[in-house]
Amino acid sequence: MNLELIFNLQQKEAKGILPTILEKIKDKEGFVAEIQANAIKGDFTSLYIVSRNKDFFDQGFVNSNDFRLNAISEIIKIIKDEGRDASFQNQIINYIMQVRENNFLIYVLDNILYKEEYFTAKNIQVFISTLSGEFKASKIDDEQKEKLQSVIYKHFINLQAETQESLLRMLEALKIVDLYKTAALFNTAGGTIRKNLADTVKNYIPYEKGSEIINDLNILNADSAVDENSMLIFIIALGKYEPGKIASIIKKLKINSIVYEYAVKRIIELMDERIIDESKFSNVLKMI
Repeated sequence: MNLELIFNLQQKEAKGILPTILEKIKDKEGFVAEIQANAIKGDFTSLYIVSRNKDFFDQGFVNSNDFRLNAISEIIKIIKDEGRDASFQNQIINYIMQVRENNFLIYVLDNILYKEEYFTAKNIQVFISTLSGEFKASKIDDEQKEKLQSVIYKHFINLQAETQESLLRMLEALKIVDLYKTAALFNTAGGTIRKNLADTVKNYIPYEKGSEIINDLNILNADSAVDENSMLIFIIALGKYEPGKIASIIKKLKINSIVYEYAVKRIIELMDERIIDESKFSNVLKMI
């Protein structure tokens, strides 16, 4: 039987459902062994099934993984709760404060995002917000930041808009925004989240760093191939300046007509979408 189906069914029941499942399976021992083997490898779905049906599995394995099993079971239970009272946030905060193991929490977030469809948007938002506060308070190290960043960008494009917005706030709060990856998401995404992605890029470029970022992108010396992600960052960084300075920088692109024409075309598109300041860039276009 499909383990994902069991995961889904188990969340709806207060007691373990493995006894009922096993009634329909001929090789009961083989099926239990398969679940345990997957759990040993760190499979989240299998660990959750084990956590809710501990008596069916090797007690040595259960006891040595007691912390992970209990944490996964409890976090899923809390996030699955569709009650809308204010106690939910206190529940999740209190439980995460007990866990205080960042690598494990990142692992849980990775799997919660993968299984987003099983949970309400509101509960996932609270979970992400709470995690963000915990990670910030505990000052996660660089390796953990890299791991967390990778999880967020891996799942982002497949998530609901509400979850995406929460993750963008987490990226900004923890200062782990990757400008290029965020620009790539902007160029892939549709709908209202595009504005949020563009704002994240903009917010992550301080005025005093604008020139440095523009130079690092090397747009002025680009060959005939135009990188659309770098161009987006370039245009948003330009938006930090006054029209005169923006125009003088764009004029330098004329040494490469392909790059220059793409830049102008992209500026017009971003103006139409109201991603960049329409008034400011209208003046820029008049000046070039």
